[in-house]
Amino acid sequence: MTSGSGLKGPLAIFGGGLVIGIVGTVFVPKLIRPYLPDAIVGADAQVYGIVTGKRVEADRVLLTLPTDGGTVLATFTEGLPEIDLMINEGDSVTLEVEEYAPFVENPKIVRVVTLSSPLKDHGSSAPATSDPPTTRSDSAEMAERKVDSIAVPADTSGR
Repeated sequence: MTSGSGLKGPLAIFGGGLVIGIVGTVFVPKLIRPYLPDAIVGADAQVYGIVTGKRVEADRVLLTLPTDGGTVLATFTEGLPEIDLMINEGDSVTLEVEEYAPFVENPKIVRVVTLSSPLKDHGSSAPATSDPPTTRSDSAEMAERKVDSIAVPADTSGR
């Protein structure tokens, strides 16, 4: 029996543990992070900016946000129709990311403040009403009708 043959078992266990440890520190945190409470994981960073660029493609929506820390390109591949309808250029957006990075994928949308008119951005017209719009002459005529219907007491002072 040689002296080296007794070390193969412990070295194999050590090597296996080392591989499991490295793989565990790289992949496991991303997998279990959504299931852990914020007190353990820590708060995510929030990125705030006004959308200066928006690009809609078949399988993704790209948003460009200049922030205090630099410009962020947010790529969304989930919920595309909703994001396309909700966010437009000029809107202020707050995104939640694990840590600041210039390129982020599918960040959580915390808040959207629309700064422009939705009718102007989407090319919609004003909703149709059954009544025609009131003009100045129509308003004057309605006011005269109201005055005619109010009973005014007769002047009894004799002046």
